[in-house]
Amino acid sequence: MLFAIVCAACIGLAIGLKLRAPALIVATLVVVGVNVVTDTVLQLPFSEIVRSTLYLVVATQGAYLVGLALSLVLHNNK
Repeated sequence: MLFAIVCAACIGLAIGLKLRAPALIVATLVVVGVNVVTDTVLQLPFSEIVRSTLYLVVATQGAYLVGLALSLVLHNNK
């Protein structure tokens, strides 16, 4: 689970640095889809699927905001 959260955060950070909100929406949907399929294959309980999906979405969105802030700071310093 930790590896999945780190990967989702890296995706969000990269999107925040280079791309904007439409790409974040698509990335969030991909993260949710991959997580649901993976957790279903692993036969995890529904509550575990919801919890892990929520963690991954929060990690992606939070890292996006960090990447966006870094992008703004770097853009203003030029």
